[in-house]
Amino acid sequence: MSVRNDFSTDIDYDAYLDEGEHILWSQVPDKKKFHLPQGIIPVVLSLVFIIAGSYVLKIQHDKLVDFLYGLVFIIFGMVALFNYIERSATYLFTDKRIFIFKATKYKEIRYHNISFISVEKKKDSDTGNISLCFTHLLNRPHHQREYKVTSQTIYDVQDCEKVAEIIKAQKDTTNAYKKAREIEREQGF
Repeated sequence: MSVRNDFSTDIDYDAYLDEGEHILWSQVPDKKKFHLPQGIIPVVLSLVFIIAGSYVLKIQHDKLVDFLYGLVFIIFGMVALFNYIERSATYLFTDKRIFIFKATKYKEIRYHNISFISVEKKKDSDTGNISLCFTHLLNRPHHQREYKVTSQTIYDVQDCEKVAEIIKAQKDTTNAYKKAREIEREQGF
């Protein structure tokens, strides 16, 4: 399945799928939107850093130290600002995992790692946001057997309750397959 959208070139989703894996649901955003998952306060604080750095550059431009001081504030504010704003992404749900494609990166979430699903439905609409809480094992050698809890929000989902039910059904199916495999191993198959 190849999709053309305004945010990237043609994406061949089949290249990301395992053999025998099927697409259950997908959503490509209609237009580019920005989301503030941590709220407005980090954005305001980032803007305060940018304004403070600009003020230092404007007032104290005769010394190199003051120039560098103001520049550090501006750079720190810009990095923080762009770090707190999330853009719309392409979502792809398969029968084994969830893919989230953003620009040149993608994220993969396996259903058995999901521990909590929350749906925030917008008023008078079927669209909403789905928040997933999941755990994954850290890939650092000195943190053996340490799990990290992470959350991911899927924004502007059409018919969000139906999509949440798809996730819950796949999560249960994955556990059922895992239990069946354990029983087969115990029986010697």
